[in-house]
Amino acid sequence: MNEIRLYVVSVKDGFELNRLDRGLALLDEEELQVYRRYQVDFKKVEFAIGRILLKTQLAQRIGADPRSIRFRKNQYGKLYLSEQDMGTTSEQVFFNLSHTDKLIVCAMTTLGDIGVDVEHIARDHLTIMPRVFNETEIEYVNAQQGEEEKLAAFYMIWTRKEAYMKAKGMGFSLPPLSFAVPVRPGRATHGEWEYNTCRLLEKYMLSTALHNPTGYDIHYRIQEIDCEQLE
Repeated sequence: MNEIRLYVVSVKDGFELNRLDRGLALLDEEELQVYRRYQVDFKKVEFAIGRILLKTQLAQRIGADPRSIRFRKNQYGKLYLSEQDMGTTSEQVFFNLSHTDKLIVCAMTTLGDIGVDVEHIARDHLTIMPRVFNETEIEYVNAQQGEEEKLAAFYMIWTRKEAYMKAKGMGFSLPPLSFAVPVRPGRATHGEWEYNTCRLLEKYMLSTALHNPTGYDIHYRIQEIDCEQLE
């Protein structure tokens, strides 16, 4: 099926680190070192849940033990699985991870390169637009009526840009001003790329960017997962 699956984990207030003890067994030594280096608990929680989420869902897709999954990184730090790490599946699985303010999201598909970004619609970053948006994108934001609508438009464009940079595997090594994204809400295409944007839990904006040169009709499926059931 031409599908993108989005796995969403919301971390409740008061979540304690010791609830991750079982899940930490899925992390390799390098990941555990990264986990331990974080100085604040919420960063440890985001990192650990992100890795646990990726490994448990990938394990189901490729028919592998989640403890056996070892991520590789490209030169910009994007995670991927090599062909020999694909378990029993004959298809390559593309995936990407994003987190913000107690929400972790993983996008997964077999269709092609994908990026995902989720942001908490809380802060007004409109003053930075000239540094990251082109004229068309800025005009779209400024054309909205009301502060809330402007912020929603800003985060739609911003999450699309970051999702594209992540799908390309370059992150901020690819300057946001060097490319454009469509400014139509919901689903939109731009060249060989398909974008989809929606709101989650009222206060979050989520966008995906998929390399879709063949123009597949994509189905999106969102699945919420209890963070204490990840293992």
